[in-house]
Amino acid sequence: MSARIAVLYEDKLATSKPKNFGPHVLVLACVADLTQCERELLSRHVDGLPRKGVGKLLADCAMPLLLDAYAHVLAVVDDKVRDHLRLPRTACKMQVRAAMKAGPYLHAVLLVRNLETVLDSATSVLGRRPLDRKPNPLERDGILLHLAYQGLPEQRMQLLEQVPSLKYLVTKLAELLGQLGLLPSSSGA
Repeated sequence: MSARIAVLYEDKLATSKPKNFGPHVLVLACVADLTQCERELLSRHVDGLPRKGVGKLLADCAMPLLLDAYAHVLAVVDDKVRDHLRLPRTACKMQVRAAMKAGPYLHAVLLVRNLETVLDSATSVLGRRPLDRKPNPLERDGILLHLAYQGLPEQRMQLLEQVPSLKYLVTKLAELLGQLGLLPSSSGA
């Protein structure tokens, strides 16, 4: 097992930009803000793995080969995961985590509602007009990459305050990096 962390996302990759998966780049930018760690260092320790659907993500969560390849795996899912796990829509996060068989090395992170919640808040903190439709992956990545690369740390912190489930993901990732000793000693995680 390596001292690396994987973050599985149920969203699909924009094929023309495989290295710039917007949700993951934004998460790393937020972790960098929180820990005062260089993004480049974080990207060496954390792999973002888009899965193109919750079904594929759940299948990967059951793959010993993937789980054994990483010190920790975070699976980022939205509210629709309950349907795939045959849970009632009212099932709490603990029930979702139990159904996913999350444990000490597999961590289920439930985005409240979905990635569109993150996008709505991202456009708001960037001072853009609200989205009138679900963006395609290239548009999604454009918004999130803009916030990651050109946005201010204060804007990203504002986003985390508006989307507590994203804040949980960022905080959990920073915590795991710290536990594995992958942050410089001066980092604040």
